[in-house]
Amino acid sequence: MLDVGCGPGHLSRELARRGCSVVATDGYSSPDFSGTRVLFEHLDLESEQAVRAATSRFTNAFDLAVCLEVGEHIREDRSDALVALLCSAAPAVVFSAAVPGQPGEGHVNCQPRTWWHDKFSERGLSLQHRVRPSLMGNARLPPWFRFNVLDYGSAPPGPGADLTRSLLDAESKVTSAYFGEYELRFGLPEALADAERRLQMPAVKFILRLQRGVGRLFSIRSWR
Repeated sequence: MLDVGCGPGHLSRELARRGCSVVATDGYSSPDFSGTRVLFEHLDLESEQAVRAATSRFTNAFDLAVCLEVGEHIREDRSDALVALLCSAAPAVVFSAAVPGQPGEGHVNCQPRTWWHDKFSERGLSLQHRVRPSLMGNARLPPWFRFNVLDYGSAPPGPGADLTRSLLDAESKVTSAYFGEYELRFGLPEALADAERRLQMPAVKFILRLQRGVGRLFSIRSWR
């Protein structure tokens, strides 16, 4: 298995524990995989040269390629190279990326579900929908894993490919609306509280200075 953008490496460790041979890559973290069957390689997805070299080296080397919640952290113009890497590495891909409106640090490339879906379709992979049904009902998982994860395979698309894409488009919009509502309910009050604290700081500093000034004034009068 190839884990692209492994982060702290939780998934790679667990799959290795279950018997998989794993190559994990990341451009920012360097997890400790000592004592596991995981081989770690540094891979900066923003580097055209590095991704091209990895794509060539990893072609047909794996049974499965996984890339979870990574695509939104790279520039839009690097998206095609990421999909090419995944599709060339394995005949099956498990993929997820943030939809528009999904909160998170470093989200610079949040795209609708169909935006990524079309890229996989253009490279001959079709949506299989084997992984997601077991995730959506698991309330212990973060919502981005419950709703965003899709799996693709080399089997040709069925007669309902257009309907599948239409449903993906509608579902992507619903997910974006969900995150928008979530941000409105939970993120906005926190943001307002933070803004209030920031606005209060100059006033607090002014009051403290005023108090010190008045104190000095009374102290001078008392001395006189």
